[in-house]
This record gives sequence, structure tokens and C-alpha cells, in this order.
Amino acid sequence: MTIFASLVAILVLAGWISLVITSNRNNRVGRTRAGVPVGIEGWLSLFFLWFMVWEPITRIVHLYVLTIAERTHPAIIQLPGWPEYLMWSSLGNGIQLLLIFYIGWVLVKIRQWKAIWQTIVVLWLIPVPTLLMNYILLKLTAGQGVDYSNGVLLYLVNAILWTAYFLRSARIKATYNKPGFDSEIVSSPQPV
Repeated sequence: MTIFASLVAILVLAGWISLVITSNRNNRVGRTRAGVPVGIEGWLSLFFLWFMVWEPITRIVHLYVLTIAERTHPAIIQLPGWPEYLMWSSLGNGIQLLLIFYIGWVLVKIRQWKAIWQTIVVLWLIPVPTLLMNYILLKLTAGQGVDYSNGVLLYLVNAILWTAYFLRSARIKATYNKPGFDSEIVSSPQPV
């Protein structure tokens, strides 16, 4: 299983990097709009690294840890509700991975302002399955399980910061063709 998880992580990383590189290479002409840089660079590339590479890897590692837990602690299988937890955890991680890959594709291929709104919505939806899985795990283990609320809190702080960036960044507005951006940039220039 470790080889499989490692290969999946490497393929995810390589796929996203090649997608972003080819997207930027195809958009080299006209790298500015109203004097503002355009493209997946700067802070936006950091978002891609975090959301499209780190987040999928953590989801895959979480599922791998669950399988290791079953092998190293066979008694865990006997916990009432463990099969349901495993099923819901796998389903939650699968849904999160699908949402992450969808947003990555939308941000790279569809350069419209609606892509930003979809990204913001998904940023705020991603922690929901984790919260539900945390609740179920704590119920199963009578409060003795691992509490993931600090991780969820950290994720919510990330969501707040990235939402602010997506709504305020001139690069984002220029890259994703925010309606009225050209008149907005002329009236009040914003930092990139």
C-alpha cells in the first residue's frame, strides 16, 4: 500500500505541475491587463501548491493511516461503528479529492470570474466532511480518539486568508476577467 500511495502522490504532483506549466506557457502573450500581471504566478501559484498538491496528498495519507491502523491494531475493527466510520471517511475524502481536482481544472482551464466564486465556495465546503468524520470518530472511541478540531480551525484560517486574497488581488481580477475590472483598476490601482 505504501508504494501505491507514493505513486498516487507523485502522479498528482506531476499532473498539477504540468497542467499549470502548460497553462502558463500557452498564455505568455499579453502577460498584463491594464498594467496588472496575469497568470498563475505569485501567490496564486502558492495556492496551487497548497490546494492542488498538499491537500490531495494529505487526503491520501489519511486513508493510508486508517488502513495501517487496522493492521497494527486489529482490535480497532471490533469497535462498534468502525466499518461505518471507515466507509464515511473514505467517502468524505473521495468527495474532497473530487472537489479539489474540479477546482484545479476550473482555475487552470476556465479563466472566468465564476471560477473564483466556485473556488471560494469549495474552500468553505472542504472542512465539512472532516468535521463530520471527527465527530463520528470521537463518538466511536468515547472521546478517546484523535481530535482534529485544531486542523479544521487551521483550515478555516486558510479559507479566510485565501478568500480575502481571491476577492482583493488585482492579479486574480485580471487573470479571471472580473466584470468591470478595467474601470476599477483605472479608478483605484491595487497592489498585486
